Amino acid sequence: MPRGALARAVLPPLLAFALARVVLGAAALSAGVPPSRPGSWCRFDCAHYVAIALRGYQLGPCPADSHDAGLWCGNTAWLPGYPLLIRAAHLLGVSPRRAAFLVSGLFAFLTLALLWRVLLPRAARMDLSVGPTAPVALLALALAAFFPGGLYAHAIYPLGPFGLATVLSLVEAERGRAVTAGLAGAAAAFTYPPGLVLAPVLAAGFLLERRAALASRLRRAATGALLTVAGFGAVVVVQHHDTGSWRAFALVMGGYQRSVGDPWRTIAERVRPAFHAPFDVTTAVPGAQTLFVLILVASAAVAVARAAKAGTLGRLDLFVSLQTAAFWLLPLSLGGITEGLHRRETTLLPLVLLTVRLPPAWQGLLAAAAAALTYPMALLFFRGILI
Repeated sequence: MPRGALARAVLPPLLAFALARVVLGAAALSAGVPPSRPGSWCRFDCAHYVAIALRGYQLGPCPADSHDAGLWCGNTAWLPGYPLLIRAAHLLGVSPRRAAFLVSGLFAFLTLALLWRVLLPRAARMDLSVGPTAPVALLALALAAFFPGGLYAHAIYPLGPFGLATVLSLVEAERGRAVTAGLAGAAAAFTYPPGLVLAPVLAAGFLLERRAALASRLRRAATGALLTVAGFGAVVVVQHHDTGSWRAFALVMGGYQRSVGDPWRTIAERVRPAFHAPFDVTTAVPGAQTLFVLILVASAAVAVARAAKAGTLGRLDLFVSLQTAAFWLLPLSLGGITEGLHRRETTLLPLVLLTVRLPPAWQGLLAAAAAALTYPMALLFFRGILI
């Protein structure tokens, strides 16, 4: 690759990554913790991922004198993709937490680099009446760098590797490559539970392609979905190897209460603290993020609807729209409030690929709002309020 082309491919995502790190680092310093120390980026789940990386999985009955008596305790609710990456870095002589921190940072950057590689040609194919290609793509990249909850892609958490696998799966699906899309989906499902939802997303996306023959659509739908499911099957195998139980994941997850609810009611309950007194920053800021995500999703939905009406809806639009709908509605319908919705909202990152269809002025407002939300969310994280 010529030096100029390499610079154009690497410098924008690198600068976006660096700018995000500057904002997050400023929030850490304001909270009184050093951003260079891996422990500053470690919360409750961090201990589980590092323990799995060092010692593998553990499973057993909860102590009889605990409030979880009669249930199963262990670390099998956390998937092995991220710990294996930590282990690989640790084998090179890096301390476990620093290895985890470096892995997260590397994959956060690689995700931005992949998005940028897709955004430039995608913006060039859009209706250029919305604005010049490069600024449109740069605004989408800025939104990606400060995406809601994106601090967890930098923290000791699996959202960095998960984000890259998810974006790669959708991009490969758009190219009609069911095998590589399914393998990337398998990596996502091996890393973070929502990755399993990519199976029906890929299946539906391939089936809805009208230009391909039915047999081809069925074959690709089955290939993408089954490979993704196989990724979670590998989780079961790994956990069985360590614990001797084929149901290790389900046994520990059984201790976490689930309830099916109304997603709109969940949104209303999340957003309400941002508009009602007494003002509590610990609930108002995450609520504001959920409201912002709703605006993002609505904006993308309008853009996609207009593209469909104009007959310019592409295959990537279809796959990203399906992924957005599934990943947005599922946590809202299944105990979103109690399961860290502020983290799960980060899984909607591929949504930025739809924002190149928006007017640049609106894109700029969205990117600015995302950046403005990043600092207070990071402040709550570094103060130990958000986990």
